[in-house]
Amino acid sequence: MWRLVATGVVAVSLIDSIAGGVARASDPAEDQLIKSGVESRRRQDDAGALALFQKAYELHHSPRAVAQMGLAEFALGRWVEAELHLLEAGAASPDPWIEKNQAVVRDALARVQEHVGDLDVIGQPEGAEIVIEGRVRGRLPLGKPIRVPVGECHFEVRAPGHAPLGRTVQISADRLTRESLNLTPLLVPAAPSAPPGVSIARDTAPRPREDGSRSGLRLASLVAGALGVASVGAGIIFGLEARSAGTTNSAASMFDQDADARGHQYETLQYVGYGAGAALIAAGVVGYWYTSNRSSGGSDARVAIAPLPGAGAALRVGGRF
Repeated sequence: MWRLVATGVVAVSLIDSIAGGVARASDPAEDQLIKSGVESRRRQDDAGALALFQKAYELHHSPRAVAQMGLAEFALGRWVEAELHLLEAGAASPDPWIEKNQAVVRDALARVQEHVGDLDVIGQPEGAEIVIEGRVRGRLPLGKPIRVPVGECHFEVRAPGHAPLGRTVQISADRLTRESLNLTPLLVPAAPSAPPGVSIARDTAPRPREDGSRSGLRLASLVAGALGVASVGAGIIFGLEARSAGTTNSAASMFDQDADARGHQYETLQYVGYGAGAALIAAGVVGYWYTSNRSSGGSDARVAIAPLPGAGAALRVGGRF
């Protein structure tokens, strides 16, 4: 029904009164744009006409062009924009075109205002945005109510650091619709407090973490330690065999060269087992200590061979003997 009113009552009566006004315009470019827009409205192409009127308005912001924009928006049902532009046109005085078409513009404005109402939003926090149909229409606190189309209206209030809140209300043209709401602040972990005169230093150094290579090194250290223990055990066994062979050869009535050779071979294997075992156990201990120290955030391990008085040496790990 509103479209029939817009195109039948307003558009047709205005089109006839426009012709003389266009002829008296001072800018031929604006004349042509408005004339083309009027022709588009005769063909009921209100969206195309609005685009032409907007281009004409951009040239000089003339009252005639803004009135035509408002009338096209009226026909399209864009109530808020139509009211804004028709009010702007009606406030332009004196203007020959507005004076000639004042009755038509005033009648169109009255019809548009039947479809627009007031929405007032109060609450906290200050500066929160009020969003309607994806557009920010105001901020808290509002200086004046927001003009919105009559009917169901959904709006959202949002602010940084707060949970957004939306409401759906019914808007009427004959009364003010008011909504009150307060946004809830988002919870932020509080920083630890310190007694007066004491500052808290925050450790921002990156913490080492257990990764695949460190886990593999720890496993290898355990394996090396186990092999070291096994090597020492083998050295003990070979030592017992060497002693047994020596004892048997001493008790024999005749010197057994083969038994003596076996004894020396067992003795050699004994020392090899002791040496290899000691090296593997040391490597395992160092490797395990290193990975444990790094995993717990300790300082880098330092390993060195330190000489001792006499003909000896000691393994130095982490600054200690």
